[in-house]
Amino acid sequence: MNWKFGIAVLALVLAGCAGSPYDIARKHDALRDYQGADAGFFVASSGAIKGSIFSNSSVTFRRRDTEDLVSIGYTPKRILSLGGEPADFESSKDSGIVIVKRLPPGEYEIQSAQGVQYGTYEYRCTKRLAPVVRFTVHAGEVVYLGRYVVTSWRGNCLALAISDEQQSDVAVAKTRVPALPTDAVHSNVPAVEQRRQ
Repeated sequence: MNWKFGIAVLALVLAGCAGSPYDIARKHDALRDYQGADAGFFVASSGAIKGSIFSNSSVTFRRRDTEDLVSIGYTPKRILSLGGEPADFESSKDSGIVIVKRLPPGEYEIQSAQGVQYGTYEYRCTKRLAPVVRFTVHAGEVVYLGRYVVTSWRGNCLALAISDEQQSDVAVAKTRVPALPTDAVHSNVPAVEQRRQ
């Protein structure tokens, strides 16, 4: 009888871990550093509004019909704090970096945006997003997804603005990955009316 109780407890523990940081990290493993010969590329940039409360921000995409996740994120440099990344773009209102990812061929869509504030306490905000960004990765080809800027937002946790900065973002990506095949880049930036989430 005790073994049945033990199995029941183990099942409850495993079910409770479904949304744990470990479980989420595991869902990134399949797409974290894909090196297959059939890889395609996506280029996007990730940024933050200056003055946002978030210490870092990210946007997560999902391989459709799977639990495999891939994220782009940005940690701005801040005065009197360690960490942060040098910016690839910067204006009076925002800053951020350009990211190139190798992915297996397939169908993908945007899933969520997240902001985290570290300090005396940790504040974490995750916003589920409608699948306004859907894209297909083809072997040896590049898809451009846009520039994703996250900010804190009263009453709504966070806000995400997407813009089309393909020319400058792809130019930075090419300096980072010289072999990037940029002759024909497929753009999957959402329509203007869908760019604020």
